[in-house]
Amino acid sequence: MGVNLRKGQIRVLLALIVLTTLSCLFIENEYREESSYQAIEEENLNFTILIQEGASKRAGVRSSLIYYILDDFEKRHNCKVNLSIREDEPERWQELMEGEVNALIINGQEDTVPAYFQENVVSTIAINENEDLFVLPRESYTLMQSLNFWISYYKQTPEYKRLSRRYKGTTKGFAPAISPYDPIIRKYSKELGWDWRLLAALIYTESKFQGGVSSSRGAIGLMQIKEHIAKEFGIDDIYEPENNIKAGVLYIKRLMKMYRRMGVDSTNVVPITLAAYNCGEGRMEDCMNVARTEGKDPLVWENIKEIIPLMSGKEFSRREDVKLGAFRGKETILHVEKIFEKFEAYKVTVRE
Repeated sequence: MGVNLRKGQIRVLLALIVLTTLSCLFIENEYREESSYQAIEEENLNFTILIQEGASKRAGVRSSLIYYILDDFEKRHNCKVNLSIREDEPERWQELMEGEVNALIINGQEDTVPAYFQENVVSTIAINENEDLFVLPRESYTLMQSLNFWISYYKQTPEYKRLSRRYKGTTKGFAPAISPYDPIIRKYSKELGWDWRLLAALIYTESKFQGGVSSSRGAIGLMQIKEHIAKEFGIDDIYEPENNIKAGVLYIKRLMKMYRRMGVDSTNVVPITLAAYNCGEGRMEDCMNVARTEGKDPLVWENIKEIIPLMSGKEFSRREDVKLGAFRGKETILHVEKIFEKFEAYKVTVRE
């Protein structure tokens, strides 16, 4: 009886030791995880990926990988990351030093910090196997520490390992990405029933994926959408990339619905919509009216394509079937052609 009791006590003691050990490991792991997420003071962080001139294809792959990585950073730190892609020029470094951006993202193997700025900046450890890293002003030491803590943690996670496998060797053959905004583009292309690469081609043609650009006509952001149009869909901040893409897509969706109701078929609705998106639905209405007056079917893109260049003539401002007057229609045709050319290129280089 005494021997059995001691065995029972030993079993209980061993169980307690195991439980205590597991608890300690759990606590240690929780502490390690929490310590990896150092507090970020800024609610909004502006990062710019620097690319070399003529490196657009590789830049799309590289920037998309960085986008996915920073998506985790954004969620973990409860902050908003605004990511842009710009060519490596002296102005970018000046923007960094003046606080217009929080950090530049450069490639540690291929890029160099200009000599003039070297003493005024610090860099993080590499974000990924491609040796991309953050460069920050020297006074942003706290942010650099937070980034280093997080990078060290994240590179040990299954998510990072999956991404690394997915993007390994993707500068050859098919690229897995076009831009940092691919997840958003994929999401909203479904609203249109489009191949996501067509929407990406439109955005590239409109802004070359530069979220902060604006035109003299008041078109803003990635999709060069106007504020008053975005507000029709209840969207205010169109400088925010997802809002901008959402507003542009909803406007395109409305245009497509309108033209389908007119009787435009599936073959013609996309090019007519793209043209209207560029020149405005009022201008497209004028083109359709002229086509109808000239005895051409206004629901066929090839017919509209013949009419558009004629709209630059002054005589069109006096026609009864033209409400908005003359405009430079050749630019619209060229714009649509560029979109389809870019789409065809993406179909060759980027998987669906």
